Amino acid sequence: MLTVTSSTVDGINGIYGNGALNITDVDKKNPVGSSPEVCTFKFDGANKVGSDATAYGDIRYQINGTVTYQVFMTFAGKEYSSGDAVDSAVERENNRVRFTSKTLTASDGSGGTLKVSGIVPMRPSRPSGC
Repeated sequence: MLTVTSSTVDGINGIYGNGALNITDVDKKNPVGSSPEVCTFKFDGANKVGSDATAYGDIRYQINGTVTYQVFMTFAGKEYSSGDAVDSAVERENNRVRFTSKTLTASDGSGGTLKVSGIVPMRPSRPSGC
């Protein structure tokens, strides 16, 4: 379940997760170039309580990392992202990623922001280091 607060876009704040959250397997990705090897997974089905809005996302963290590397989340059709590690924790032993008032910025260049708190579960069977 995720809670969105401090959104600069009307109608985004609220609780997302009143439904069956779908999560993909965690995969290792080794991108070309200077980007580090990461563990990545996606989720969807995080429906907003009392609304037709939904949330989905793509979470990435470095091998053996304890914080996120990149986060992309879409709330009510608008994508937000963060490329910093603050306000996140990858809790492999608990099979989850935790966010604590993590600021995400709109990917469309509008400057819109929001804060997200909550937990996104991970599947327990993951590649080594993930």
